[in-house]
Amino acid sequence: MGKEEISMAIPHTGKALCVDLATYHPDLPNQISTSVNLSQVHHYFDGHFPNKAILPAHWQIEMIALSAAILMKLRFPEFEGFPVATSFGDSQKFSKPIFPPQQIEILTSLTQQKKIRGSIFAYFDSKIYLENGTLATRVTNLSGSLMPER
Repeated sequence: MGKEEISMAIPHTGKALCVDLATYHPDLPNQISTSVNLSQVHHYFDGHFPNKAILPAHWQIEMIALSAAILMKLRFPEFEGFPVATSFGDSQKFSKPIFPPQQIEILTSLTQQKKIRGSIFAYFDSKIYLENGTLATRVTNLSGSLMPER
């Protein structure tokens, strides 16, 4: 899925649409890979830092949450509604700084799901890899839900 398809699946993202490509295989229904092409001019780097841009942790979490949201929409097509991140996980580890320009890959796995009163509650583990394959960030037990539209 490219940006246009992602924005159709998750229309409430607007300017917060921070992934460029999503790859989902129905034969691996609990996993998704997303990627982001980071350039020096992305707004993610504004003010962080003027002479040596680095991707802030909050944008990394936002990219992970969006990857989980896309996975929920693809994994549960029978549910209409908006995916919402409700907790940023039990553990976040930012091992390596992320500098532009490079393409990063975000691998997200659905680890648990529960259907409760017309909604789906889910838990995810996610990792961000640098262009050279080095693990930069790991988040475990990110929780989210797919809330019905009202």
